[in-house]
Amino acid sequence: MDADRASSLICTKDRTWNGTKPLCKAIVCGPPPLIPNGQVVGTDLTWGSSISYSCNQGYQLSLPTVLTCQGNGNWSGEKPQCFPVFCGDPGMPDQGRREDRGFTYLSSVSFSCNPPLILVGSARRYCQYDGTWSGTQPSCIDPSHTTCGDPGIPLFGNQNNSQGYQIGSTVFFNCRKGYLLQGSISRTCLPNLTWSGFQPECIGKHTTSHTENEAQKHM
Repeated sequence: MDADRASSLICTKDRTWNGTKPLCKAIVCGPPPLIPNGQVVGTDLTWGSSISYSCNQGYQLSLPTVLTCQGNGNWSGEKPQCFPVFCGDPGMPDQGRREDRGFTYLSSVSFSCNPPLILVGSARRYCQYDGTWSGTQPSCIDPSHTTCGDPGIPLFGNQNNSQGYQIGSTVFFNCRKGYLLQGSISRTCLPNLTWSGFQPECIGKHTTSHTENEAQKHM
């Protein structure tokens, strides 16, 4: 509380007080400091109250900060900063080049390939607000190559490659009886000469009856 008017009174010879009795009012701090690309969270500015900060989309706090209104009318605590989100190194295509202007929010990187290779994928990628890069990672490929390599046959499984391994063709996988397929049932040869999806596996399946029979042997 903050005293308004005199904090003490003196009784004079004529039996009157030499001033007016004080009034008490709540201490209120001034507006908390503002930060670029962020805002204050909280509206109570009275003594003992606290406020915090949040950042705009694409930015993150340098430290989690809480400021408290003190008895002297000032805010305690360290003011934070809002830094752009970091997307990390987007990588470099083999036998290619990259030009960049940083790896933080709103920055962009551009890619090119050493002749005679051609670039397949995103020639420019942007660091997005959620910390991921836009587009897809590019590759440098020989324009004379138009087929993907054999994706392989899963153990205890089969591969149907009736369409071949040309760009745009799809291969299908299945497993022998008694096995379950885990992974991509089909994969497509992409323009960057890689296969979509993930190479499948054939996992042996155990029926309930088999499990019950095993359990009965140990009873």
